[in-house]
Amino acid sequence: VKRLAAPFRECASSEEELERPQEALFAAAARLLGAVLALASEGQVPANARRRAASCLQVASSQGGGSWAAPLGGSSKGLLSAWFQELGLLQAASSPPVRRSYDCAPKRYRAQFLCALSRVAQLEGQRSGGCVREAWSAVWETFPELTLWQELLALLRKRCQVHGRAARGTVDGLRPEDCFIPEEDGPGDGQESDPRQEKRRKKGAKDDEVEHAFSQWARRWRRMLRAVLPGGEAGTAASWSVSAAARRCLALFRTEARGAADVAARRGSAPAEWAFVPAADLLLIVGEGLVGSTLEGVFADALP
Repeated sequence: VKRLAAPFRECASSEEELERPQEALFAAAARLLGAVLALASEGQVPANARRRAASCLQVASSQGGGSWAAPLGGSSKGLLSAWFQELGLLQAASSPPVRRSYDCAPKRYRAQFLCALSRVAQLEGQRSGGCVREAWSAVWETFPELTLWQELLALLRKRCQVHGRAARGTVDGLRPEDCFIPEEDGPGDGQESDPRQEKRRKKGAKDDEVEHAFSQWARRWRRMLRAVLPGGEAGTAASWSVSAAARRCLALFRTEARGAADVAARRGSAPAEWAFVPAADLLLIVGEGLVGSTLEGVFADALP
């Protein structure tokens, strides 16, 4: 428990927790994974959103801030470096004692832990050109459930993909960021175009081109995400815990559960209930290149 809590400014543990450490150990491991994801940021994160996340780190958790993730030395880079470049924290977070505490935790917390662990592995791959450290093989052995979860995510990515595309999120084999929209001439007659309107026009054209890389089902949800979530560049991110926008965002996916409920009804059984809604995973996959997540919350790409 002390080893997993050592990187943080707030790391007090009572003697009672240390005597029966299963709950405290699992909470410390989950906190570490959540802090790595929050401090590193995920998805499409503009510069203003990163600055707001840094400010959020100084706000007390009791006031809705992110001090729970504040590193001991105050440097986010130090904690991220300790995670991504050293083996100590990764091995501690996936050790047999953590696995035993995981087995004792309620189902909803176990699901949340697996989602965070999977996203941390994906984040490491993105930061290192698609490769992860060899130590991750031991993590997969300790938590074999990760394989099932990633297979489910692969099916979701496939549904977001246009049928017949060579790769998800591409336009004729190109990545979204490689799409090029040629510049057009101005309005003519010696008039100068409004730079703001010109920026919107070019971005809109590029967005239309990129959206064709996604299936019709995914484009529908991406339009809703743009409408519901605040813009990361100019707005304030939607907090996962207290924001009405976050609750509306989760409500977007309720419709998808009706099909399973109808099947269960026809079979004469009660529909399955969600133990945990992997909101961040859903939003980052369906909203790839559009949605971003930081310590402050979640937001969508939008011009001010």
